[in-house]
Amino acid sequence: LKRVRLELSDQNYVLRENLQLREDIERIIHHDLKTPLNSIFVSPDIIRRDGGLNERQNRCLDDIQEAGRRMLTMINESLDLYKMETGTYEFQPNPIDLLDEIHRVIRENLELEKLRGISVEILVDGLPVADHDICTVSGEKLLIYSILSNIIKNSLEASPKEQTVNISIEDRELDRQVILRINNQGAVPDEIRDRFFDKYVTSGKKSGTGLGTYSAKLMAEAQGATITMDTSEETGTTITVCFTQPESC
Repeated sequence: LKRVRLELSDQNYVLRENLQLREDIERIIHHDLKTPLNSIFVSPDIIRRDGGLNERQNRCLDDIQEAGRRMLTMINESLDLYKMETGTYEFQPNPIDLLDEIHRVIRENLELEKLRGISVEILVDGLPVADHDICTVSGEKLLIYSILSNIIKNSLEASPKEQTVNISIEDRELDRQVILRINNQGAVPDEIRDRFFDKYVTSGKKSGTGLGTYSAKLMAEAQGATITMDTSEETGTTITVCFTQPESC
């Protein structure tokens, strides 16, 4: 028993050292990767000031800056996800317009929508969304954007061509809940239905990492929200995110 205890103690020490090493390496990588991103953000603006660009060239510069923003988002997310996994993430909520973030993600995926002939319909409390509509939830802007980016893009990719992806928001003021549902007419394959939100689970995507739904679940739970999936051949797949609003929100 004494020998086993010593072995376990040694293993625990090595595990703690490995975890600390991983965190240190990730911090260094994050710092080093952020520095060259400054050129990606700044250089396109310098080129634009010189003038003489056509519309296609301007779009290319926009794409470069957007790619830089996405890289920065992924860098920040990777460290945050590690903190969420280890229970050390500190949630700092603010009022966020959920509809604004939804529109942002849809704009970013317009090419995918056009390529697959998919339309997106947004309803708020059963009515078509209007330009002036807002829906405020308590959360962190980057986390909510990342959740929406993952599940909306997944829905667009999983939807049959020429179909509609339905996004509905239900604001339950009395229950202090905002419920978001995203539905597409495709069904989740049988082999991954029970593991849909597990790490590294993917199906049918050559470039898929299996981290999209896993990270969406971590980010939702870090904000006190819940995320669930329901799927069938008849009704397609619905992802439901329930945001609970604090008393002061």
